[in-house]
Amino acid sequence: MEISNSSTIQFLKKIGLYVLIGFTGMFLIPIFAVVTVGFTLCAAIAIIGGLLRTFGAEWVSMDLSFYYEIPRAFSLIAAILLSSILLCIAWLCSIGLRKYLGWAGAQLRNSRIIRK
Repeated sequence: MEISNSSTIQFLKKIGLYVLIGFTGMFLIPIFAVVTVGFTLCAAIAIIGGLLRTFGAEWVSMDLSFYYEIPRAFSLIAAILLSSILLCIAWLCSIGLRKYLGWAGAQLRNSRIIRK
């Protein structure tokens, strides 16, 4: 029984693509998902902390360094600034995750590893 060279090459390309998508997905999907959810929660917590500190909670501290504390009047502004940075990072990670999943799905459909 003889196997043609082109079918062997196609098979090896499919296996290589499957391994590449599986290996990169093993790292990218959990990291992007955890960063997206984690930074979104941290942004909400920062806003809540800024509100609490602005309205008199003594146990909430906002320090820029060991020697400089953010004044109470600017606590909410600092919290909003920090939250916007965190939300931008979370948004970029969610876009990266969607693009990766779209790319991986397109590659798998084009190589006919997944059959409809």
